[in-house]
Amino acid sequence: MPVAPRCPGCGAQLSAPSQAGRSRCEFCGTEVAVPQYGPPVAYPPGMPAPAPPPGMVPAPPRLPSSPLLGRRRRVRPWMIALISAGVLAFGGAFGFFVWHMTWSRVAGTVSHRGGALGDWTASFDGCRSGDAFGSGFFGADFVSESPRVHLQLQGSGSRDAVLLVAGPGRSEDEALALRKQDCAVFDVLVEPGGAQVNGVDSVQGRLEVDCPTPQGGRLQADLTFRACH
Repeated sequence: MPVAPRCPGCGAQLSAPSQAGRSRCEFCGTEVAVPQYGPPVAYPPGMPAPAPPPGMVPAPPRLPSSPLLGRRRRVRPWMIALISAGVLAFGGAFGFFVWHMTWSRVAGTVSHRGGALGDWTASFDGCRSGDAFGSGFFGADFVSESPRVHLQLQGSGSRDAVLLVAGPGRSEDEALALRKQDCAVFDVLVEPGGAQVNGVDSVQGRLEVDCPTPQGGRLQADLTFRACH
């Protein structure tokens, strides 16, 4: 009876060869070509594998190699540029949103001609919400330093609003109060600004007035304001 071939590396009996005619030793891992010619080699069924020679241990199983194993993905310069541009765009948009919602700004002027208040024209760098002065005051406050002019708009609409005007050389106690019935034009709107800064609710709106003042004077204002807090 033909004898099963043995491993040339360790002498252990080899298992049945594959269809390609090769067999791998279970103990030392040596791969051996088994001839396909001649009478078949007998491999007794159910026979346990022979014990390895002294000092030998079975070879560990081998995992199939992967072409991607150990390779690093290359980061291309255009990918870095694209990511950087996205981060900058997001940061710029977020910064613009914060500025738009919290930076007080006033466009337009207020002017007075003749009468007891004299001649002057004022513009304003910013404004304050009535909420900053205490609860119960809904409106906006404007102060110009040169010339020193203080306007305070109390109320939310043309019907109930009051415009207090303290011109150059006059204190707040001497402010002139103007209402819709006193003016040829009195278009007023104050509404919530949709943000809160340092616990103060912001307001926004517009002020367009054309009103006579004592001793033949005339006050004209055309303002729009945002993010007053």
